[in-house]
Amino acid sequence: MKYAFLLLILFLCRAASAQPANVTISETTLFDGEPYLAANPTNADNLVIAWMSYVPNPAVPILDQIGIRVKSSFDGGKTWGNELTMPHFVPTYHSADVSMGFHRDGTLYIEYIDYRERPDSGVIVVAHSTDGGKSWSAPIKAFDLYDNDDKPIDRPWIAIDNSGSATDGTIYITTKPAPFDTLPNRPYMKYSTNGGMTWSKIDTVDGGDYPTTLIAAPMVSPAVTASGVFCATYVSWSLRKSAFPRYTLATSTDFGHTYTRTTINTPKTGFNKDTLSKLGYHLSVDPSDPMKMLFVWPDSRDGDNDVYSSYSIDGGATWSAGLRVNDDPINNGVWQDLIWSNFSDNGKCVVSWRDRRNGVGTEYAQGSDIYFAVSTDGGKSFGKNIRLSDQTASFNQVLNGAGNDFHSTSIVHDSICATWGDVRTGKLTIYFAKASLADGIAAVTTLSDRGSDGVSIYPNPTSIAITIELPGSPSAEVFIYDISGKEVYHEGVASIHSSSVRSLDLSNLGDGAYTLLVRTPKEIYAKKLTVRH
Repeated sequence: MKYAFLLLILFLCRAASAQPANVTISETTLFDGEPYLAANPTNADNLVIAWMSYVPNPAVPILDQIGIRVKSSFDGGKTWGNELTMPHFVPTYHSADVSMGFHRDGTLYIEYIDYRERPDSGVIVVAHSTDGGKSWSAPIKAFDLYDNDDKPIDRPWIAIDNSGSATDGTIYITTKPAPFDTLPNRPYMKYSTNGGMTWSKIDTVDGGDYPTTLIAAPMVSPAVTASGVFCATYVSWSLRKSAFPRYTLATSTDFGHTYTRTTINTPKTGFNKDTLSKLGYHLSVDPSDPMKMLFVWPDSRDGDNDVYSSYSIDGGATWSAGLRVNDDPINNGVWQDLIWSNFSDNGKCVVSWRDRRNGVGTEYAQGSDIYFAVSTDGGKSFGKNIRLSDQTASFNQVLNGAGNDFHSTSIVHDSICATWGDVRTGKLTIYFAKASLADGIAAVTTLSDRGSDGVSIYPNPTSIAITIELPGSPSAEVFIYDISGKEVYHEGVASIHSSSVRSLDLSNLGDGAYTLLVRTPKEIYAKKLTVRH
């Protein structure tokens, strides 16, 4: 009987090798776009997604609005609930361009634009949640459209200082002028040191030999390092210094009062005068090493739009040459865009994007999927491209317009959690998927699935040891079986009953694939485990 039970476990693990199931997040009938995902550092099961959404007003149709909807999960993304719509700063305004960030104490901050057109007016507001996204404080104004003549309330991003240093808890928001604003344009930043209650004066990010005055609507991708350094990446162009625009990093240790600036890379974009691809770029920093950074962008230097990355190991002073991340054939006419990046808590670099390799033709207007790739050497190389979508979304004209410029991911231990919008149903809908960084298999595969008390196992793959978290159920047995079904590890109830967190020494196991079983009083969990020395 034990052998038959093991065969069933092995079958379930093999069956999980397809793309992870895509969970539908949004349920409106017209439009949902540009989702942002945040993972709670104090609770690995708490994920929050916010996105732009059409919000009808049946009583007064003329007041139909675009708003920001939010959903939360407390079981690692299996189920989503607690949906709410964020309040408008002015009741008749529209909302857009949401992003979020957790502080290391579990407080979640959200920012978004609230605005109207003709006559133009608007603000960027910030609110916070202390219950994992179920409820929020009233929004507070951080930026105003008329903070200066550039009307600086377009595509803001939020970044939180989680360094544990003297600047810990500082909130940064970067923004840019609207695309219709005339040159010269500049990127802007404000910061708050009291949880978003009050904000600094508006200040510029560019300067010196790295100006943006020739760049229309220069977006900033911000981050804060593990030592509390504020980082801002943007496109600069000085004809005196360079014949071409350059991706630039600006770093500051004094809240943006002074900056050190360096060149990351000189891109080649806009292939064949393409105006439809989503050419956003993204900076990520290693949460445990203040010197390590990764920058990703779309680039057409090889003949079509590809995913490129550069890494730094000296805090951004120098950068590696650009590296092509997508592994489809070079110059095959397949376009990649909608790029994002993250670091895991054990230093892996993860890049994700929209990919058209499963479409029927070339260039932009093709069916698409979301893919990702992982680097275990700090960005020097990337592994195979892994598909997150469980269905290729046929092209729809709605993708030519605004509202689908970004997707978002977070890394939880050794799993990628991703959210994006696609048009597989004929309208732009938000989806979520969670998968192992090792092979794209659903992050946890179990007989009875993830129970209310939950189990987390990381890192995976591993070379020496793994950690098992058994919140609420420390009494458990652990078994590991090799590919032939032979038991190669067993730890009984008596030896681990005293703690809900346990490290297992696996240094005696050889390289290969294993099946790990955790048996608690309520559930039996099974997971593929990879050992690589």
